[in-house]
Amino acid sequence: MSTDGDHVVDRQPQSIAKNEDHGAVRDRNALQTTHDGQVQQPGFQILEKLNKLEVVQRLDTLEVCLGWTRNNRYCIYNEEGEQIFYVYEASVCFNRAVTGALRALALKMSLSTDDQDDVLNLHRPGACSSRCCWACCNLQHMDIGLPSGKVIATMDEVWNFCMPEYRMMDDTGQLLYTVKGGLCHCRCCCQLQFLFVSPDGEEAGRITRSCLGCKELIGAANRFTLEFGDDLSPLQKLTILGGSFLVDLNYFEKQNKCW
Repeated sequence: MSTDGDHVVDRQPQSIAKNEDHGAVRDRNALQTTHDGQVQQPGFQILEKLNKLEVVQRLDTLEVCLGWTRNNRYCIYNEEGEQIFYVYEASVCFNRAVTGALRALALKMSLSTDDQDDVLNLHRPGACSSRCCWACCNLQHMDIGLPSGKVIATMDEVWNFCMPEYRMMDDTGQLLYTVKGGLCHCRCCCQLQFLFVSPDGEEAGRITRSCLGCKELIGAANRFTLEFGDDLSPLQKLTILGGSFLVDLNYFEKQNKCW
């Protein structure tokens, strides 16, 4: 597949048939036991056998030409280069222009550009996540929810002077994953990685972002890969995928921060 930031969307995913329940699950995976009929949710059948995804932010030529920040749009591809999900942002124009990556926003993931095919809804309130000690009460937060409106997980930034860290909790307040990044925050000179680690120390997911070269200078062209651990349910994969967007907004997008 082409890896350019302006990846042309030439195929839209087809409607997804309902899948049947896949039997017993492991007790340590809280998400697997909190929702009945979870595999009937749109998009679950797609994620069931996927272990790696690529998230590509669409290069907005109008934004590049005018220098005016517009709503982000993303396409998500499987390992064969087929588009499986489409993600688009809803936010206020003033907030995008003034607060940049710290803006309040909502992201909607769907099987296509059709609003009827929703898979996941993400909501992040505006907050200054500066590394200054006085800003530790304004850390980033994201709600991860289903189209029905049910919040299945939350992700919160943890104040850490050196290394980025988050905690993802399920809808009962139990810890699902600790998300940690490395010491290098420079997008232009090193590969950035974030790990989703379960409470028992197993790696459940990995975000990897490589340098995009000149595309860093001409506009929003983020691209990163997301790899899942073994034996994750579709709901767990969907939750990790949702959390990856908070990492993208905080560390991969151009920032308006004081550090």
